[in-house]
Amino acid sequence: MDTRLKCLTGARQFFALFGQTSKAMMGLRKLPPDQRISKQLGEKISLAVSGVNNCRYCTWLHTKTALEKGLSKREIDALLAAEFDGVAPEEQTAILYAQHWADREGDVSAEARQRVLDEYGPHRTAEIEASIRAVYFGNLCSNTVVACREAKAEGREPPVSLFTYVMSFPVAGAIRRMSGVKNE
Repeated sequence: MDTRLKCLTGARQFFALFGQTSKAMMGLRKLPPDQRISKQLGEKISLAVSGVNNCRYCTWLHTKTALEKGLSKREIDALLAAEFDGVAPEEQTAILYAQHWADREGDVSAEARQRVLDEYGPHRTAEIEASIRAVYFGNLCSNTVVACREAKAEGREPPVSLFTYVMSFPVAGAIRRMSGVKNE
């Protein structure tokens, strides 16, 4: 197993993240269209978070989607490798915040969050954070499934309970199907 995979710690974390992500995503329905982030920035955030968590399923999905949204292979590779030199100045704060959020598992400083609020305003910040949460949740579910499968193949004890694996499986499967990858 790749030791860099960040997995769920158990069912409690699964349900907490599921609830937080659902609430954040529901809040986006109220955002006026002119107060939203661009689809490209959303994909860049998704790639940055997936790169932090080393999530292969989400990397497949967001690479496919980013290409469809017009990002180049070079841009995608750079985002996954946490190389942000080529990122437009107006997107840097959001992408760096997404990376920091994922790395710190949401435990970001009030100052870091305030910088995002100051730069993007409350509506765009809400969308940035909802995007981060959704990808982070998908990353952890997918990584949990991968880690459990690898542990089983190697004759090791899975990193989480069977219940957590079963709860993660539909999320990971949906991500893999949306990516278009048939076999792993």
